[in-house]
Amino acid sequence: MRSIKIITRGGGAATLRRAGAAAAADPYDDAFARSGALEGEGRLDDAARALSFVLPLYPQDYALPLSIAWIHYRAGRFDVAEGYYRIALERSPSAVDARLGLAASLERQGRCDDGRPLYASLPVERPDMAEARVGLARCAPAPAWRVTASLAATGAYFPDHPIK
Repeated sequence: MRSIKIITRGGGAATLRRAGAAAAADPYDDAFARSGALEGEGRLDDAARALSFVLPLYPQDYALPLSIAWIHYRAGRFDVAEGYYRIALERSPSAVDARLGLAASLERQGRCDDGRPLYASLPVERPDMAEARVGLARCAPAPAWRVTASLAATGAYFPDHPIK
């Protein structure tokens, strides 16, 4: 760190310290700027790490865990994304985008039974949200007639079937 001594008009001395532009910047804004640049380069791990570093400094902030979750989701780490979406929901329980992200993360992990109630709650609040309707359709349980027809077609429906 460099120090500069300035002589004031009254003859007193004042010391200015320069730590560089990075230290003067807000860590929150800096983290988002670095993360965005790293995302642009396709470095999703580093982008998530840049935001994770400042997460403890902002314990009430909802945008940080939401952004980290989205980066992990895009990287295909749905289990990690789930955890960050849950943190975002703890901080803002009514957040529609965090519920959608959590539902999609659960669906991608093959946990539609867990994601279905989240998807179902979204169109009520946001009827314009097509992603929720599509996710709900993907997670809809198979109709009983389809399961029965499948069992009958394979022979598994009959009592003397060898699979039983």
